[in-house]
Amino acid sequence: MSMHIPAIPARTPRVLLSVLAVLALLVAACTGGVDEEVADDAGDEEPDAETDDSEDPDEAEDADDGEPDEASDEEGELSLWYLDDHEPQVADAVERFNEEYPDVEVDARPVENDPYKTELQTAMGTDAQPDVFHNWTGGGLAQYVDAGLVEPMTDYMEENPDWADELADPAIDSGTIDGEVYAAPTILGAAYMWYRTDIFDEHGLEPPETYDEFLEIIETLQDEGLAPISLANGPQWPGAFWFIYFSARHGGPEPFLDAFNREEGGTFEDESFVEAGESLQELVEMDAFVEGFNGLEYDTGDSRAPLYAGDAAMELMGDWNMNAIRDEAPDMEDDFDFFEFPAIEDGTGEQDVLVGGANGAFSVSEAVDDPDLAFELVRYLSDSQSAQIVVDEALGTPARTDGVEIEDPVVQRFVDTIDGADHLQHYYDQFLPPDMAATHLETTQQLFGLDITPEEAAAEMEAEAEAGGLEEEVE
Repeated sequence: MSMHIPAIPARTPRVLLSVLAVLALLVAACTGGVDEEVADDAGDEEPDAETDDSEDPDEAEDADDGEPDEASDEEGELSLWYLDDHEPQVADAVERFNEEYPDVEVDARPVENDPYKTELQTAMGTDAQPDVFHNWTGGGLAQYVDAGLVEPMTDYMEENPDWADELADPAIDSGTIDGEVYAAPTILGAAYMWYRTDIFDEHGLEPPETYDEFLEIIETLQDEGLAPISLANGPQWPGAFWFIYFSARHGGPEPFLDAFNREEGGTFEDESFVEAGESLQELVEMDAFVEGFNGLEYDTGDSRAPLYAGDAAMELMGDWNMNAIRDEAPDMEDDFDFFEFPAIEDGTGEQDVLVGGANGAFSVSEAVDDPDLAFELVRYLSDSQSAQIVVDEALGTPARTDGVEIEDPVVQRFVDTIDGADHLQHYYDQFLPPDMAATHLETTQQLFGLDITPEEAAAEMEAEAEAGGLEEEVE
């Protein structure tokens, strides 16, 4: 698998489009680049002149979604794997799909976030492989594509221009690999510092702008007998947010890009990665985190429980955290807010970088009996009504905003914050090939446990890269 990632460019005002276009370049790099004709067709298409402001909006939406006037008599079965916290979005899409295809049985299987990747990797290439499956694009999807396990959507899009029109935004580009479309993204996400507003107010604290101010907040909270930061790092990925942010603040996105691309001088032993490990371990040595954090489980709510109880004040977590709070502690919603990861004043990297990526995309297995029927299901999962549910249920930042009304001020802040950032740094573990991603997660957890030094963690990553870890294939 030939990979090369271009440098992340500055963003345009239509940030949701440009961020996804950037992700497209990152994903496409895994197998040789985005085909210009496909990218242009997906990203540059202008709205039809007939769908202007004078057109009835209900009629316009019906036309965009390409809904049929009557049910189809097609029969069959489809298996669908998705993350369990996306249930509202998926349930609605399946229901609408079955209104068009009442004789098609959809076996929709929700899976918890933490075991999902392992279960999917075990199933891919076997009889258990799902027909339609959730993924995060990036290196994981590229690996399956390289192994011939994913059905391209490009021909279906050309044969069904109504769906292609829906996906005209560069959102579709983030699922494009080597000129073929393999995934339809539905949700973007970014990691923020969530905090208890009432605790901050009680102790006269304000969201920090600099990392030094952040450290002062930690000391104040400790003096008051509180655990400053909650973290459930048993599954490893929550702790990776800290490492990636520290790396971006210390050195910007370039060291990761150069190390991944094997550019001259590029290495995972770059000073910024070592500094990231040092900053991370400084917090551990300060006892900034809740007790036992490196073994706590995220999916069971171990990181949120101390926040609800008032025993901890902050947590670095994705925008989906708002939905978890609303589900688990609805009466406490007003007690939570978020701020961006603070700037490191002497850091040489971009200080306005968000860590995030495509948090939800759907692809079709090459082994599916009826690809067109599976693509139809993906169409429902990625249309404007599906995006509206992402907004209404606060599942994250919708990957498309056309035809979507955002009334939730929190979701609007998600959109605005991404819009105001200079760059979106893709999650390392989502972009790297799976084995290399596992090394990143394992070494980061070991850093949190003070089991290895930052230099040793960096050396282990570089050694695997030199041994071909960036070119692994699905067996």
